[in-house]
Amino acid sequence: MDICCFFRQKSDDHYEENYKDKSTKYLKKEREILKQKITCDSCLFCIYAFSATSNGVITIASKGTSGPITIPTMIITGAQAKKSSNDICEFKNKIDNIDKILNKRKIKSKL
Repeated sequence: MDICCFFRQKSDDHYEENYKDKSTKYLKKEREILKQKITCDSCLFCIYAFSATSNGVITIASKGTSGPITIPTMIITGAQAKKSSNDICEFKNKIDNIDKILNKRKIKSKL
């Protein structure tokens, strides 16, 4: 696993280990919940990105006079946009692993 001073990146094997002993019904429900979370985080990402961009435009339009307020806000909303983007990628990885596990089970049941 890669380790950084701010976060630890989880590998795909980690997700597969968490899900392999769960029932098929549970995995399908979990997949639907993750899809809903992706939808929600996608909307949040758009809001945060728009907010960060508009704060930059406001700072430029005010010739820097609003900088003490807009620049910290721009940094915070940019960081939140990045977090939402990372969450979306993580949820997609979880869905991919759930799909792999469900496909393996389908193949085993056909044999």
